[in-house]
Amino acid sequence: MNSEIVDQSKSLEELMRSKKISKETFGRVKVAQNYIEKKYMIKKQEETNRKDDWEIIFKKMTEYKLSEKEQNQIKKEILHKETMQKRRL
Repeated sequence: MNSEIVDQSKSLEELMRSKKISKETFGRVKVAQNYIEKKYMIKKQEETNRKDDWEIIFKKMTEYKLSEKEQNQIKKEILHKETMQKRRL
């Protein structure tokens, strides 16, 4: 993926040098690209954190030797609370 970004940047620079796009357009593209990359990295980190949190929850449930029914109930409650938090955002 990073090689694609580098290739795209090179082709944008070539377009700018050949005056097919203006410096202003090039600047806008770079700002948009940085915004998208930052947003993607944040989402990816959030997903990693969420996955790690679930692993901890599963380990704790196993340590406490909860029944399958209790585990499912806890999972449902957590998912419900996550959904409610996302709706508030």
